[in-house]
Amino acid sequence: MRILNRRIHIAMAFTLLISSSLTACSEQIEQKPHIGIPAEYETALFTDGTLNEIEIRMDDWDAFIEKEATKEHNWIEEILSPPEKEYDACDIRINGDEIQNVGIRTKGIYSLQTAVTTGTNKFSLVLKFNQFTDKQKYHGLRMLDLNSCLLDATSMKDAVTYDMFRFIGLPAPLCNYAKISVNGEYFGCYLAVEPVGKDFCKRNYGEDYGSLYKPMHDLCYSRHSDDYEYLEKMVKIQRSPFSRVKNALKSVHQQKDIEEHVNVDAVLKYMAVQTMVVNLDGLTGEIMHNYYLYESDGRISLIPWDYDMAFGGMLSSDEKMDLQKKEAQENGTFNEDAWRIEKEAANIAEVRQIINLPIDTPFIGELSEREFFLNLLENEAYKAQYHAYLSELAETYVKGGKLDEAIDRFTAEIGEIVGTGEHTYYKSGDFSPAVAQLRLFLQRKAESVICQLNGTIPTTRDEQANAPETLVDTSDINVRLMGDLWKASTE
Repeated sequence: MRILNRRIHIAMAFTLLISSSLTACSEQIEQKPHIGIPAEYETALFTDGTLNEIEIRMDDWDAFIEKEATKEHNWIEEILSPPEKEYDACDIRINGDEIQNVGIRTKGIYSLQTAVTTGTNKFSLVLKFNQFTDKQKYHGLRMLDLNSCLLDATSMKDAVTYDMFRFIGLPAPLCNYAKISVNGEYFGCYLAVEPVGKDFCKRNYGEDYGSLYKPMHDLCYSRHSDDYEYLEKMVKIQRSPFSRVKNALKSVHQQKDIEEHVNVDAVLKYMAVQTMVVNLDGLTGEIMHNYYLYESDGRISLIPWDYDMAFGGMLSSDEKMDLQKKEAQENGTFNEDAWRIEKEAANIAEVRQIINLPIDTPFIGELSEREFFLNLLENEAYKAQYHAYLSELAETYVKGGKLDEAIDRFTAEIGEIVGTGEHTYYKSGDFSPAVAQLRLFLQRKAESVICQLNGTIPTTRDEQANAPETLVDTSDINVRLMGDLWKASTE
């Protein structure tokens, strides 16, 4: 039944298209140390403030773009059963270094569809250095993701979120910006991202790293093997039996021997950041994907991935209101003025909901499918630790100036090139208003989190429903200035 429900959620999403101290709490969980191995590519590609310059040379680039622009996709099937990745060949120059015969392909779902529907053809890309040349790497890196940021008018949702994860002490992909050119002509501002794979695991966990999965799953325990289909088969690195993951989920379900099977500290850090950035295109949304599950020595943790639709980027009120308009027009009952008033009210209500999303039930959808995290919060020590991480993010990262430092750093790096060139959807003039909204969103979110932690705003969905007057006002926030999926997908 859970699989059927998940298929329905995905189909609907794609149809619409597309207070203990932190130290005291941490001492309650014995952590197994992981000693990562420094990677040469950390400085070669991911030095803060140093804009990468990447040139793609490809004789049949136009044919490559045309092939992707006209390719038919069954998005639901592709996300549930990822097809074999097909690569073309190209030569690359990265910061003056030449790499020949590199594999290149497009990536993404929302962003790929938007690149086609808007005619920008600014696809997100994957470079695989060893696809056609065995053991070829770039300063030790096998693959590199180039994210178009096409749906993100700030061009920094991923960058800010990964910075937040590193601030709180959780392994996160390295990233830095790149000025991309194709056959000598400027193509756009991209975000270069370290894929979560072998190199990531080695850098963070050492040679003896564990197994890696990229699930589409709510992490609820089940006795039925079919309910693990979209977790078990989404394996990226298999170094141990899947039964270890199942045992971990069972331990949380039974609330027994949890710390033997779950890296609780890592999970709480992950959920604290998820709560702050409100990523409804991830584990806290209805589709429950865009994260990695890592297992080592029988203990699982979560690794962050893909935040271009965070900060309210998956709002659905416009879609619902436009469908309502269509139905009313077909029935001959449409009233333009009444509809516009109702649409504005729906937008305001939805933004208010996501900013004030309750920290102890930070999910959209059925709470019965969120057992994994909610059961952890049944433990008062774990809840206090999670709250301490939220406090650190709100008070120190957002209110304390770390957020402003990150945004200013990214702006200094890309401010002159972001939104320039013909292959863009959001233009350079969209950048500053979008970034201003990103700052405001997180300031208001931090305010709500702080109020929830001190008890002036309820921390659960049911309690908030009974006390709407306590919620932080968000009427001055226009989330869609940061990127509007619905607008982009319908143009």
